[in-house]
Amino acid sequence: CAKPTVNGSPNNKLSGITIDGYSLTPTFNKDTEKYDLIVDSSVSSVNIRATAIDSKAAVSGAGSISLGSGTTIVKIQVKAENGDVRTYQVSIAKGNGNAPLALEAQIPDHRVLIQKAHPDLESS
Repeated sequence: CAKPTVNGSPNNKLSGITIDGYSLTPTFNKDTEKYDLIVDSSVSSVNIRATAIDSKAAVSGAGSISLGSGTTIVKIQVKAENGDVRTYQVSIAKGNGNAPLALEAQIPDHRVLIQKAHPDLESS
């Protein structure tokens, strides 16, 4: 049975994901498909920009995103010219206004924890 011929570029990767005023965790990499973001509990929406590497690929799911309470999952899809689809995911969590905000990164053979107290908390 002959393999069907697929026309067009197979490139379904992004060159970048940015969220106005915020930084993703981990830092964007075209081969990493899952990201996290923590925003203040008072934030009601964020603006996500996603750019495809290939100008013939179609990007959907970015733009102004309304945030509910808790965690909002945003799925950004990139459809290559040949029809192949890749999905990137950004999990946006609202921080508890009374708790410290923390960021944890897993690096092979290392554990990094960056923590910043919420400005409303008094230091002792």
